[in-house]
Amino acid sequence: MKPKMQTLFYDKDGTGNCFEACIASIFEIELKDVPNFHGINWFGDFLRWLKLRGYTSYGCLYNENIESYKGGVGGYFVVAGESPRGKHIKGGHAVIYKAGKLVHDPYPDGTGVVSIKYIMSIEKEGDLNDSCISR
Repeated sequence: MKPKMQTLFYDKDGTGNCFEACIASIFEIELKDVPNFHGINWFGDFLRWLKLRGYTSYGCLYNENIESYKGGVGGYFVVAGESPRGKHIKGGHAVIYKAGKLVHDPYPDGTGVVSIKYIMSIEKEGDLNDSCISR
């Protein structure tokens, strides 16, 4: 994992790219090489993008057992939740966890999320993470 910082901010730009920065960090690619996954079909677009690279994504609602969650690529997984900058942030905020701990927040202040709502792992196509799965 090579940390990438987000370049778009909801309060300034009307949309953020924290999720895309997390994906770029996990894949160790440039942020410009990750499409902006916003809009009604963002998750389908994201899954199609992953599939072209031989990956898929599994996720679940947070169940207070994050310490046991193994994660995906390199053990890293995306956590989404309420932004410390307020509930008005559409879609919340995305950060990266490993072994139940925050390891990268793409927002400049690095404060993470106030509360966790969703966990998403990225897996090689055909691999199965048994910690927390839904499709």
